[in-house]
Amino acid sequence: MTRDHFDELLGKVGPLITRADTGMRLAIGPAERLAICLRYLATGDSYRTIAFSYRVGRSTVSGIIWEVARAIWTALIEETMPVPTTEDWREIAAVFQERWQFPNCIGAIDGKHVVLQSPANSGSLFFNYKSTYSLVLLAVVDANYLFRVVDVGGYGRSSDSGTLRNSAFGEGLRDGTLGIPVDAIITGAEERGPLPFVFVGDEAFPLTTNLLRPFPGRQVPLQRRVYNYRLSRARLVVECAFGILSARWRMYRRVIATSPEVAEACVKATCVLHNFLRIKSLEKERRRGTQREPEDLDDPDSAPPVAPVDLGPPESLRNAPRLGSNNASRRAIELRETFCSYFNEEGTVYWCATESDCSALLRLASWLGPGCWRPGPGWLAGLDRPGRDRAAGGGYRAAASGGDLAAAGGWGQAAAGGWDLGDCDLAGWDLGDCDLAGWDLGDCDLGDCDLAGWDLAGWELAG
Repeated sequence: MTRDHFDELLGKVGPLITRADTGMRLAIGPAERLAICLRYLATGDSYRTIAFSYRVGRSTVSGIIWEVARAIWTALIEETMPVPTTEDWREIAAVFQERWQFPNCIGAIDGKHVVLQSPANSGSLFFNYKSTYSLVLLAVVDANYLFRVVDVGGYGRSSDSGTLRNSAFGEGLRDGTLGIPVDAIITGAEERGPLPFVFVGDEAFPLTTNLLRPFPGRQVPLQRRVYNYRLSRARLVVECAFGILSARWRMYRRVIATSPEVAEACVKATCVLHNFLRIKSLEKERRRGTQREPEDLDDPDSAPPVAPVDLGPPESLRNAPRLGSNNASRRAIELRETFCSYFNEEGTVYWCATESDCSALLRLASWLGPGCWRPGPGWLAGLDRPGRDRAAGGGYRAAASGGDLAAAGGWGQAAAGGWDLGDCDLAGWDLGDCDLAGWDLGDCDLGDCDLAGWDLAGWELAG
């Protein structure tokens, strides 16, 4: 947070936290009160440590954090996290299609356990499956890593599905009161008819007509694996948002030694502060020309591939027959199969255009482990797509001009724990002229690799 951002935040929150001087003492100013609260949120330090740093009493710090956290939520909620309208959902879907190639997606949903010190007389309400005490942050995130809906305060013992069911958002999703747009036709897949706008989640969530989850199991057919891969690409935005949140506000990396009420206020404050800073970052990127301006969405050449069709009440409001008390509706099952077929036919992406490409891609994803494989839309920039030559490991032949894989964002995971490429047969890969500056291969185990036929011209392998 820069000085300008702090001053702007103080201008919004200051009137809510200002206290009058009295004949007995001078009040602590709003700037110092805000700094004390931000210090706690950003570090998670104990009240005693912060009290020594600012030369105030420990009970004073306790009261300031509780008061200012609530004031931050009140001051920023309408600006940074307004209730999404129908048009807002459409804009979110357009960005998801552009950045993550997932049509009619209006958000990724997941839950995060915020670790607490065991509350007094709480029994097992806050005790979770990780054998810690926590409250649950349930969030819906858009394609720009902004929190659009949050529900804080669920008991740690509850699953993500149970937290969703008991939340106001879950009730609105069931009742059809969220303002979700009516079903829309996906451009290029008109014969499939109108499809509903959906949220994407992991296996912990139920399958409904407005909430998609992966196919269960490990040994699933290739087409379903492709669907799982495409859904995971879109769903990872919520995981990344949680990662950004905990990296910026380090209280999430400690055990919060406060009451659940204070912890809930702090979590809500960090969510709107995350959006506040993220919006500033997006505005800065737009000024630099690194991101599409919002008005570009009105350009016919860059219009989102959805065409709204008014068919009366959306499917989520119609009665659907049930297969059983704990099973998804037939409509939801058919909808997931429709998306599965779309991703394997009309919605195929160029890096997974054939069965052999998909097999190699999914095999590589399994090598890297869960959560490591996240190619962006430009990860094959600079590669010779028409003349690509799939090698034994599923690679591509680089164009004569060379492909800067590090800059394209397709890799760069070597430094994170070290890749073990032992026993991989990479014979036939032609990576000539590739600029691998920035790759950290110090921890890679290249034992038993067959490197015959590699063209290493232009490689920078320092270290």
